[in-house]
Amino acid sequence: MTFGDRGGRITIRVGNDTSPSELAADWMLTHEMVHLAFPSVDEKHHWIEEGIATYVEPIARIRAGHLTADQMWLDLVRDMPQGLPQREIEASITHTPGGEPIGEERCFAC
Repeated sequence: MTFGDRGGRITIRVGNDTSPSELAADWMLTHEMVHLAFPSVDEKHHWIEEGIATYVEPIARIRAGHLTADQMWLDLVRDMPQGLPQREIEASITHTPGGEPIGEERCFAC
């Protein structure tokens, strides 16, 4: 979690058994550091703070050599539907744009 007080600080919880390789592969700290670089905005515009952090995080990790571009695209295709309301996720996975039922073999987001 990122806080803007006292010049900015980040608080995360790390398990006792977390390995250095798990920390290197994790995205959370990079995402939170982006929040420190972007000014806080009114709550009704909070979406842009999360949007910028979500956009910049994988790019920063690729540039630092902690993530490949191929893995970033795989993660994006896998995770992007999580931002949709549940009803839209279900519709996008089980129906064509015209509303026709589709089989799982045609489902790119499954």
